[in-house]
Amino acid sequence: MKFSVRAFLDNPGGAYDPAPIHEFDTDTATEAVIPMVGDYLRWDDSSPTYKVIARHFDYAGKRCAIEVEKTESRWRFD
Repeated sequence: MKFSVRAFLDNPGGAYDPAPIHEFDTDTATEAVIPMVGDYLRWDDSSPTYKVIARHFDYAGKRCAIEVEKTESRWRFD
């Protein structure tokens, strides 16, 4: 089954709460490749790092919302 996936960041008091992070939007993800809680996401080397804190599935609508929080970079390639 394929899902439409969007990532959201808590944004209290902002115009959008939660705020979508469009870099991680996808319409072709299968359930097996949707980031798990505890995974780290980053678009590229100059982008902020986010940690997945929750996943919310709507199986009937084939949608998944990923809740993330900004965190310190944990990437290291030596």
